[in-house]
Amino acid sequence: MTKRIVKVSGGGSCFRIVIPISLIAELNWGDVKHVVIEGFEPHGIKIRRLFDEKKDEGNNSGD
Repeated sequence: MTKRIVKVSGGGSCFRIVIPISLIAELNWGDVKHVVIEGFEPHGIKIRRLFDEKKDEGNNSGD
């Protein structure tokens, strides 16, 4: 999968990144409403889809 560099903005109590629509389309995440984020050692964050009504909650191919 292609690596992308994206803009980060932080302040207050949140830290935001913008995920390019091309990546959302590539992952077929257009209908995703919630994601799970977790730390990924040593310096990363993992983002996974939480729920897709068309698939079982626990069977996510994007893990």
